[in-house]
Amino acid sequence: MGCFGACCLTVIILGFVCIAGTIGTGWYFYHKLASNNIISDAPIAVQLEPPTEAQYKAADDSLTKLKAAADERREETISFTADDLNALLSRHPDFRDLAGHARVEIADSTMTISLSAPIDNFLWSSNKRRWFNGIVRFTGRYENGEFQINVQSARGGDYDVPGYILSRMNSNISEVITDNTDDWRRELGVDLRRVKRMSIEGDKLFITTKAE
Repeated sequence: MGCFGACCLTVIILGFVCIAGTIGTGWYFYHKLASNNIISDAPIAVQLEPPTEAQYKAADDSLTKLKAAADERREETISFTADDLNALLSRHPDFRDLAGHARVEIADSTMTISLSAPIDNFLWSSNKRRWFNGIVRFTGRYENGEFQINVQSARGGDYDVPGYILSRMNSNISEVITDNTDDWRRELGVDLRRVKRMSIEGDKLFITTKAE
């Protein structure tokens, strides 16, 4: 992905990162949850409804405006619906590595992601890949260089992650992300220094670029 190309999907990527990172915080999660199929040996295909030409054009136009504002150091707020994000996931070349791995829904200021994400790097060093295949619901925003993420529910395979684990996840998830921002930037090609604010509001994801 280009340096700014993935920024409109930063919150989606955070869905991968948050769950993968918190599941991988220790062997506890692996030993306790693997037997419930929350961790899988293989990915699954996440189905997306093919966008119409009009849907894809609208999403691509919004992404183009976002890139232009960032490149020109202008402050501008661009919004993306779930249909926009899914259209980009389905067809845009910047996100070809995510195609077939995520589907997005946004409602009531909550983002729901159906995803299939590798978690090898967070769990252990191994030649055999492991995957989180499931559904995550979370609210979140990014402002002044800090994330505020609250995972409301998570389901992996046939297993609903219990509330006490979600509570543990949410207690340190923002700190984990903030501490590893340079790693996310390097691995994902996302430079959050060019983003002033991101938020999930109503049925849209809003992203505001910086004017500096």
